[in-house]
Amino acid sequence: MKHRRQFWTNLAHRFLQSNADSSLRLCASAPLRYLFLLLTLLLLSACGDDPTPTPVPGSSPAVVPTFTPTPLAFPTEAQIRSTLPESRPPIAVPNTPTPAATPDPESRLAQAAHLHRYGYYTDEQWLLLGLLADPGAGESQRFTARYRLIESYLAEDNFSQALDSLDKFQGEAIGLPADEPRRVKALFLRGEALSGLNRMDEAAPAYQTFLESYPDLTGVVQEIVGDGWQRAGDNSQAASAFRLAADATADRVETVRLLDKLAGLLEGQGRWAEAGAVLEEMLSRSVNPSYRVGLLRRAGDAQAQAGNEAAAIAHWQAALTEMADSSAAYLALVELVNRNQPVDTFLRGQIDLYAEAWQPALEAYQSFLSESAADDSRRGDAWLGVARAYMGLGQWNDALTALDGIIAGDPACSCFGLAWLEKGRLEVLRGDSASGRRIYRTFARDYPTDPNAPEGLWRSALSAIAADNEVEAAVDVLTLADSFPDSPRAADGLSVLGIGSFVNGLYTQSQDAFQRLHDNYPEVRPEASTYWLGRSLYVQGQNAKAQQLWAELVDSAPESYYGVLAALAVKRVGYAPEEFIFGGMEQVAGPATTLVGDDGSRAFAERWLSGWVTGTVESWGVLPPAVAADRDLLNGQLLLDMGRRGEALAQLELVYRRYREDPAAIYALALHFENLETFRLSLISAVWLIEDSPARRTADAPIFLQRMAYPRHFAELIDVEAAKNGIDPLIFYSLIRQESLFEEGARSFAAAQGLAQIIPATGAEIAQRMGFPNYSNALIYRPYINIRFGAFYLAWVRDFVDGRVASALAGYNGGPGNSQRWRELSGPDDTLFVELMDYSETRLYLQQILSHYYHHTRLYP
Repeated sequence: MKHRRQFWTNLAHRFLQSNADSSLRLCASAPLRYLFLLLTLLLLSACGDDPTPTPVPGSSPAVVPTFTPTPLAFPTEAQIRSTLPESRPPIAVPNTPTPAATPDPESRLAQAAHLHRYGYYTDEQWLLLGLLADPGAGESQRFTARYRLIESYLAEDNFSQALDSLDKFQGEAIGLPADEPRRVKALFLRGEALSGLNRMDEAAPAYQTFLESYPDLTGVVQEIVGDGWQRAGDNSQAASAFRLAADATADRVETVRLLDKLAGLLEGQGRWAEAGAVLEEMLSRSVNPSYRVGLLRRAGDAQAQAGNEAAAIAHWQAALTEMADSSAAYLALVELVNRNQPVDTFLRGQIDLYAEAWQPALEAYQSFLSESAADDSRRGDAWLGVARAYMGLGQWNDALTALDGIIAGDPACSCFGLAWLEKGRLEVLRGDSASGRRIYRTFARDYPTDPNAPEGLWRSALSAIAADNEVEAAVDVLTLADSFPDSPRAADGLSVLGIGSFVNGLYTQSQDAFQRLHDNYPEVRPEASTYWLGRSLYVQGQNAKAQQLWAELVDSAPESYYGVLAALAVKRVGYAPEEFIFGGMEQVAGPATTLVGDDGSRAFAERWLSGWVTGTVESWGVLPPAVAADRDLLNGQLLLDMGRRGEALAQLELVYRRYREDPAAIYALALHFENLETFRLSLISAVWLIEDSPARRTADAPIFLQRMAYPRHFAELIDVEAAKNGIDPLIFYSLIRQESLFEEGARSFAAAQGLAQIIPATGAEIAQRMGFPNYSNALIYRPYINIRFGAFYLAWVRDFVDGRVASALAGYNGGPGNSQRWRELSGPDDTLFVELMDYSETRLYLQQILSHYYHHTRLYP
């Protein structure tokens, strides 16, 4: 119990210390059972309404994977069937990608393309080399095989072999027309091979010759050239290429990105005047204050290094007012102070306070107070800054004097309520939490019209939880809900009280809290309050009322996380904590569609679209002429064909955003993206179309569209690996949908990679556990390896924790150690396991995957 208690105590410390307005300290001896209330609070503070399974379209990943061949053997059919999960019937084992003995040349080319798609490059190369040696192959087939061989060598960074094949290809292509597409593309591929060999003096002309045929790709290709020169150590040539790339780019955001790359290179070279000019260009195109303040600080630094002090000072001064609460503003302030430049003392105090430079902040505010007029409206805020600076320095009595001065002398100041809150926080910080709670409650009672009064009770409740005073915490929450029903904190407080009471076995109190939340705050997490109200009723024996609530939730939100939980509860006639939330989905999944006559065909889907899309559509599913001729679409397709997937996706993303408001166009693009095997773009296009349609929920759309939104791409790989590891394939599809939206080039901010989003360190660990030979991180982008590793790791985490799917998924996202700790806290109840997670990302991750699983089960029975 002791280590568990300390874990949650430390967790609460980290949360509270991260919030400048809620810096409470917990008592390390607080029993675990009362910290559950605080934990629930942490969860609520990190999330909003119930999540939906619909992905929010974002920027395309810009990753260009390269690999080294290490093919793995597929399992035998007997091995697969021996490890199938008991909950689902055996699946048909797909054919392995092993080449047939004597297929005809066209079949071998098709099989080679299939091997390339999944990342089996060595097998692909053997197949193509065999075809080249086959006297029965035609000239066109050998020409195609040679070109494919170049692509395969480049895909695994085998640049020497690629260059050798390019030389042979060039000789074989002499008799072809000069504008034959593959002859021109081969120029780009030659540039790639030479660049990979660090022969940029030869690569750059090859790229340039390619651009003579495809000038619209200048922006993309010149960036590639710049990257090559930078790797080769020629930063001057790199800067010239980045300049050409930026000048050739029409998209504002992309232009700023390229200019940022150029500016960074120039700064690194000490070419300060040029860097300053580029930063000025970026400022003229940027609108986001949080980004602009950094540019202003950098521009000031560049001008100073270039010897232009006046321009430097002007930029630093602009940074202060662009966004005072930023690290860039603080760095700019330091430069100004070091140059004895005058700075408004109030602004200086604000910036120093944000940077936790307590003594400079104190001195700045004191200077302002000594200089400013008595009627200056900022004096109250300055005194508040003085108090906070003293608190940062640990000078409690001085801070208290400043706060009492505000409270006694400036009740009209907007800082009045904040002073009360800081006074309560001060007492908690110096160890007298009981006094802190009295201050919070006094403030809320005596000044109920102050906008910060509800926050006072909220903080008092937090402090009571930390002090193991359950009664005080409950009174604070109920007073908050009674006295300030319109405050967002009222609903939050009732949610905290409801879950916390349920965990502690106070079911009547839990029922009362969720009933009030359900009745008075229908817009605040309504599905969660309905579900948990049902749970609190059911555990008290009020089964009929619980069943009615759950049935209503199933009717109103069947596709949501809590709707699925309610359906499981209804089906099971109650709730048994030992039952898995991922078990029995096939018993509660709704119909594949609510549309009469829907046979899953494309024809039915297009008739449905015709029923609500306005305007004339000449041919459904065919790209409108303007879309088909879109420069970004053509460029994206070309880049995709030449192995530059990251750059291709960036171009195609622009097309998606440009036409998504046109239902006919986005439908055609969804089909087109699927044909291009850019599955994320196809998926989000289908989701957008469904959301833009009259369908109230996903099941109200045609099956054909739903399956585009919830696909089963890479089925050959996923079904096999899921079966090998005893995983329901539909759960693994749901995981991959959540992780990457089926985009194999995906890379997250945390460096997770590929379809199953494997982090480099995790990939190395998996390779070691699997005994995978010659592993390197570059291999992880190959679909067959990524899926194999993802399935293995999910199964490993499952077995490491407790054998449950929910535990496995939580460990996959949040780490196996965390999953184990969460399970120790929750016990066998999967629903509490999810609610008690301190990582909001992992909690939402499980909730969304359960919803995905519901849809996949509906659509693929």
